[in-house]
Amino acid sequence: MAAYSANESNYIDTIQGVAVIKSSNKENIFGSKIGTLFNQFQSSSIHLGKTGNQFNLIVEVLATLIILTIMAETAYFTLENILKIGEMMAILSIGIGIIPSCTRLMLTNLQIQEAKVAYNRMYEFTAIEPEDNNVLLVEETEWDQGFKKLEIKNLTFRFAGRRQLLKDINLIINSGEITALIGESGCGKVPFSSFFKSFIHRKVDTF
Repeated sequence: MAAYSANESNYIDTIQGVAVIKSSNKENIFGSKIGTLFNQFQSSSIHLGKTGNQFNLIVEVLATLIILTIMAETAYFTLENILKIGEMMAILSIGIGIIPSCTRLMLTNLQIQEAKVAYNRMYEFTAIEPEDNNVLLVEETEWDQGFKKLEIKNLTFRFAGRRQLLKDINLIINSGEITALIGESGCGKVPFSSFFKSFIHRKVDTF
């Protein structure tokens, strides 16, 4: 179940970020990662199948041996005139009826193990403490409350070896406003975020 979850989540993350992967020319890396996780999942599935088959074989052999033992004992007691034929048939009927139920109980071990794994994975999520939305990104002791506006003039930016992303950008953000950076991957949101972070840490009012 853990291998299946890792494989599925990797598929989802890869498909959702396929545009970024292609723009970064990382298809080979993510392709090999998908192959590795899928092979791990297949190996786990094969191991689970082998374990289930071995367990079923052991249970069936034990059940057969128990039934044969009951038949041999009742036949011996009948020949020794300790049991009558009717009593022997009643014992065999009861034994043959009980053995399949015991077999199913023994086979529930696999289901219990699967439920244990599912419970552990569920507990991992439920045990995560909720985020504290009241936590400030900047400590109060580091903030001088003197911020009025953020002004960017003639901002130009490009990643090393890549085409130009930002050219002569002018932007003014006033205190108390909520500003969102929206755009496709690779359009230049990261440079803006870097400037905001450096502004907060250096505590300057304007660029």
